Amino acid sequence: MDIFNEKPYLLVLLIGLILARFVGMPIVEWQDNQKIALQLELKKLAKAERAVVSQQTIEPLLEPLRERVQQNRDRLYPYQSENAFKLEQQKLLENIIQEHGLKANGIGWLMTKQLDEFGLTLYQLQVRFLGDGVRIPSLMAALESRNQWIDIADFNFSFRRQSATQIGESSGQMTLNFYVNNELVK
Repeated sequence: MDIFNEKPYLLVLLIGLILARFVGMPIVEWQDNQKIALQLELKKLAKAERAVVSQQTIEPLLEPLRERVQQNRDRLYPYQSENAFKLEQQKLLENIIQEHGLKANGIGWLMTKQLDEFGLTLYQLQVRFLGDGVRIPSLMAALESRNQWIDIADFNFSFRRQSATQIGESSGQMTLNFYVNNELVK
């Protein structure tokens, strides 16, 4: 302690350092925390302003989008029991194939899958057919032009007895996807 009596400015310096450490440093840390919090709030504000501007841009596009969604929703099959739906579609498909001069030689339902995120059920049907190869494009067009959407997921065919004037006989197989609403649409 003799050093403080000989050099009193060291005591003032020590007290200043202690005050700086226990009073000044917490104030500086508090200011830094406030500055960080303010910067985060400014970022949130900037995002909110961009969202408002985006909303003004998106709002006019929302109604046409809703109309298109509804139009696409209308192309899905309405809710009905699984057995009734499968029987109806199988008969319809057999008639379409026959109308186009082809012969169905194997029809079998594959898996049924629930698409819960869309409120739909997916039914898959595999069809094997035979006939004149010239008639296949009209069959495909008939399936794709229906009011209710039929997704042709897989289509394979081969030709036999081809000549210079004829495409020949064709045998093929296709997998069709049918999407059915899980609930009655009001």
